[in-house]
Amino acid sequence: LPLYGTLLILTIFTKLVMAIGAPDFFSEMASSNKVAEIILGISFTLYFILIVGISVMTLVMIIQRFYKNLFTDEGYLMFSLPVKTWELVLSKLLVGMIWSAVCTIMIVLTFFIFSL
Repeated sequence: LPLYGTLLILTIFTKLVMAIGAPDFFSEMASSNKVAEIILGISFTLYFILIVGISVMTLVMIIQRFYKNLFTDEGYLMFSLPVKTWELVLSKLLVGMIWSAVCTIMIVLTFFIFSL
């Protein structure tokens, strides 16, 4: 969750830098505001690194929780519940899909903020 908040804050910061001092890269008139260009370049680089990091971290956490909840000592407690095995696996799959959807929604939200 802190990574999702960091992504949102970095997106808003990058959008503000773009709105305040960023040059139009497609115009023939070059801006003399090199500091804004450098800050914008660094923040875009951090933005894409953070998106990749969040995507990988979400996948790793899904796999880690699946493994811990079913194949370690926690799994012993999970399998002592009065439910079928396929229901346990389905519940873990559902939670994993929800976290994947949250990750996707956050990335789409940041793209939407950039398009404003």
